[in-house]
Amino acid sequence: ASLVLPLRGGIATLGEYFAEVELGAPPQRVRLQVDSGSSSLVVTARECSSCSRGDALGGAYDAGASASAQAVGCDSPRCGANTCSSLSCRSDTCSLNAGACCAASNNSVCGFFLRYGGDTDYHVAADGELWLESIRVAGQDFENVTVYRTLDEQGPWPSNVDGILGLGLPRLNCNPTCSEPVHEQMLAELGGSRKFAMCLGDVSGALALGTDGAAEHLYVGRAYYVPILAADLFGTYYTVGLEDMRVGSATLLRTKGLPRQAIVDSGTTLLLLENDLWIDLKAFFQTRFCRLAGVCTPKSIFEPGVCLVDKPRGFPVISLTLADGLRLEMPPSLYFIAYTDPNFGRQVYCFGIQPAGRERTVFGDTLLRGFTTVYDLEERRIGFAEPNRTTCGNLTESIGAIRIHHHWPFPFEGGNASLQGFALAAGTVAIVTALLTQLLLCVRTTHTLRSPKYPKNVPVEGGLGASSRQSEFGTFAYA
Repeated sequence: ASLVLPLRGGIATLGEYFAEVELGAPPQRVRLQVDSGSSSLVVTARECSSCSRGDALGGAYDAGASASAQAVGCDSPRCGANTCSSLSCRSDTCSLNAGACCAASNNSVCGFFLRYGGDTDYHVAADGELWLESIRVAGQDFENVTVYRTLDEQGPWPSNVDGILGLGLPRLNCNPTCSEPVHEQMLAELGGSRKFAMCLGDVSGALALGTDGAAEHLYVGRAYYVPILAADLFGTYYTVGLEDMRVGSATLLRTKGLPRQAIVDSGTTLLLLENDLWIDLKAFFQTRFCRLAGVCTPKSIFEPGVCLVDKPRGFPVISLTLADGLRLEMPPSLYFIAYTDPNFGRQVYCFGIQPAGRERTVFGDTLLRGFTTVYDLEERRIGFAEPNRTTCGNLTESIGAIRIHHHWPFPFEGGNASLQGFALAAGTVAIVTALLTQLLLCVRTTHTLRSPKYPKNVPVEGGLGASSRQSEFGTFAYA
């Protein structure tokens, strides 16, 4: 059995992609951001006064109105034993027998604490109660799903969704009580191999779970796989090896100590590069492509909130090489994000790559929207394929390319191979004053990963999408 769930949203419209599912009996419709960088089903409780709101009727999830809702008792075997001393426990109350973490809001209910974005300026947090609930996804019902019912939020949570559908590895679902991620439960009940796939378009997409060709339904041709690295911190993230990064035919990575790691995360809006890679990328552009619009201007495209007014021309292909010579190529139409601001009245083009600071590279939606991504949990591998334009909805103007190379050095294939700048008509850049809030608050999804010295039961989860309508791109000025 399988299911295919339509996705809505977009990288430029909301900075995130979400699915509509139904919780409880009678069913309550909620919007959940799809996030492969976290593993919990988090939903805003109706009575939460500090929580953001999506557009669900009545304002998020009302457990009191659901006949199928059941609180997880703090003295229940489902509430993790010896978790009260965990840094993920924000309550002063523990269960007497097992030392489980009770909720601060109700000491008889099992509690949780979640944090996204680590210690960056863009982090958010939530705490509340664990409940069991029924969920309907694409017309199929699943019972006794663990729901993180949020009663308090801190930080700028997105206002366009009611919560998060975590699709990550089980280790991330220990906060501090460990429970089975909902997608793992759904895959087990659907039967067959544990596999799901996702494709992301400009304003829509699709999520497929299960067998019977569900994943294959979202791409054409074949999927090319690379292994999920076992060396990831505590097995928390979908991490792949990054062997090379190229601009045109020039490498930026091969001399910098290999292999690198990259996290595949649908809940991060942009492609985030480790700080040294970001510095090298910016320097390479400003050395070899300085005549391109917005590259060497006083306000350059590498600064948050600075976008091109005219469609990018002459920019090179940027490619990322993974294990076994698998190269993902991004044309400029993919790594520039087209956005139409109602105040400006025309489309602008914003650079969809930003620094990740000292943390690992994150393959966010800038890259992922060019491919169908297949998460094969059974074989512990990630696949990339050409999206099916029929089943994946409104795809971006130019999808990425996949190439296999077996020899060093790699020859350049596809795109404009010239390493010299291109003479253009006078280029104009637009300064989007609130883009930092729209796209880089999306970057609060930055996975600030802890080193092994940090407690493994305090996962720094990823993926929270953009803050969307709570802060628009803003007004434009010209350089």
